[in-house]
Amino acid sequence: MNAYNITLQQKEQNLASEIAQKKNAVEDLQAEVHSMQDKGRVLSMLGEQVQDNSGNIYVIGDSGQ
Repeated sequence: MNAYNITLQQKEQNLASEIAQKKNAVEDLQAEVHSMQDKGRVLSMLGEQVQDNSGNIYVIGDSGQ
């Protein structure tokens, strides 16, 4: 019975570790989504002042060149 308890404790620790890793991954993804939303908001506020090219490079305003 004691060996079974130890096995269960190890499984519990492994699961707790997996949960912590998944929580960190979720937090990272949430931060990335938030960053993308902020970028979208800024670009939408700038409207026609921003030109988007296929390289995902944004040119704001006209430099006169």
